[in-house]
Amino acid sequence: MKVPPLTVSFDEDCSDPFRIVVDFKFGSGLTKKVYFETEDTPLHRSGNVLFCLGLLPAIELGADLIITRPVDPQLLGNADKIQSQIISWNPNCKAVSIHAETAREDYPPDRGRGLFFSGGIDSSYSLATEIDQLDTLVTIIGANGAKPQSASSNRLRNIANAVSAHCALDSIIVETNIREVSDRLIGWSEYHGALLAGVRHMLAHQIEEQLIAASGDETSFSRPWGSHPLLDPLFATQDARTVHHGLIARAAKFERLLGEAVVMQNLQVCDGSEVGSCGICNKCTFVLYALDIFQAFDASPTFRRQDLGKGKITISGPSSLSDWISLQGAAVKKNRQQQMVTAVDKAAFRHRVKWYAWNTLHIYTMLKVFKRFKRQRRYLAASRS
Repeated sequence: MKVPPLTVSFDEDCSDPFRIVVDFKFGSGLTKKVYFETEDTPLHRSGNVLFCLGLLPAIELGADLIITRPVDPQLLGNADKIQSQIISWNPNCKAVSIHAETAREDYPPDRGRGLFFSGGIDSSYSLATEIDQLDTLVTIIGANGAKPQSASSNRLRNIANAVSAHCALDSIIVETNIREVSDRLIGWSEYHGALLAGVRHMLAHQIEEQLIAASGDETSFSRPWGSHPLLDPLFATQDARTVHHGLIARAAKFERLLGEAVVMQNLQVCDGSEVGSCGICNKCTFVLYALDIFQAFDASPTFRRQDLGKGKITISGPSSLSDWISLQGAAVKKNRQQQMVTAVDKAAFRHRVKWYAWNTLHIYTMLKVFKRFKRQRRYLAASRS
C-alpha cells in the first residue's frame, strides 16, 4: 500500500514577522495548520524548520516528505543518520525519501546562547550550571498539550518571566498549537525533540547555540526518546548548533538546585494540575520525597508537605527507574525515608517483571505497530478528503 507524501510548507498569507503558520498537507487531501508566535521576537522561516517538523511524522506514517523551502545541506545530509536511529528503535518503520532543495543559511554575527526552559528539574539544572554562559531562555507554551490561555500556561509564562528577569536573561516565549496536529501523526514522546529543533531554527537569527536539557542520565543512550543525546545534534547545523545538556541522575540535579532560591520557588514539574502541583502524580511524588530527603520543603512553596505519601511510586521505563534509584540512594545515604526505599525496591521489581514479560511476548512492539497502523489509517483517510 503506497502512502501519499506528506508536504510541509509555510502559509505565505501570513506576513506577521512574529507569527509562523506551517501547513501539513496530507497527500492531495486535507491540510492542517500549526502556528508559532511570539510577542516581539521575529521568527525565521526556513526549510530547516520544515525539515525538523516534518521528518519524524513522515517516518511514522511511512510517507515521503516534501519540503517546499531549501534545507541546509548539512542538515539534509544528517537525514540518513536520523532515520537509521529511529528505525533502530522501531524496526517496523522504514526510511522515507525527502524531496527538498538545499541552500546554506546566512546568519548575523554576535548571536547568543539559549536554553529551552520549562521550570522543571532538568532545565532548571541546566540554567543553574550554565547561567554565566547563557543569554536567553526559550519557553514553549502549548507543547504540554495545555491550551495557551489556560491557568497552567499562564503560570508557565509567569515562571519563565520571573526566572529570566532574576537571572538578567532575555526571555522568548513561543506559543503553539502543535499538539492539535502532531498527536494525530506521532506520539509526543517520539516527537518532542524534533519540535524543539524546529523552534530552535525559528530562532537561529538570535541564537547561535541552543541547549536542550537532558531528561535522563547516561542510561538515556539506550532509551528510545524524542530528545536524545544522539539525535539532538543531528537536527542542528554548524552555524545553528544544539547541545544536549546534563546527562546526570535527577536526584543529583535536584540536590544542586537547593541553593537556587528562585528556581526552587518556581519549580514546575506537574502536567496534571492547572494551578501548580497535584501532589499525587509520579513527577510530584518524586519531588515531594526529594524535598523530604533533603529537608528542603521551605525552599519550594509550590509543594505541600501534607501531600507526601499520597502518590504511589510507579516506574514506567528505564529513565523512571534510574530517577527513583538515584533518589533511593540519596535516602539511604542520609538515613531517611526507609518506607520510600522499600517502596522503590518493590516498584523496581514490578517494573523488571513487566519489562521482561512485555519484551518476551513482544507486547511493546505490538502496541507500537498497532498505534502506527491507526495513525496510517487516519492519514490515508485524510489524504483523500
